[in-house]
Amino acid sequence: MGVKELCEKYGRKQTTRAVNAAVRAEIPGGAQTLDLLKDLYPLRNLDPRWSETYRRLQATRDAMVGAIALKYDLKILKERSADDANER
Repeated sequence: MGVKELCEKYGRKQTTRAVNAAVRAEIPGGAQTLDLLKDLYPLRNLDPRWSETYRRLQATRDAMVGAIALKYDLKILKERSADDANER
């Protein structure tokens, strides 16, 4: 399954939105993680603790996106998550 099928499955035209919908639907805790990222976004620069929490949530989200990329054979996302893992 590729990008087209993923977008069709989740009724989204943009790949990013389809991947987020897949994370919410298929990954345990995915919806909560994405919701927390959205809620913490305005606070991320106010306090170092929020910044660290936000960074860790981003890493968790990246791992979830990587799992979706592997499942649906999304080559660009697999390459990007491999590059991100190498930087850490």
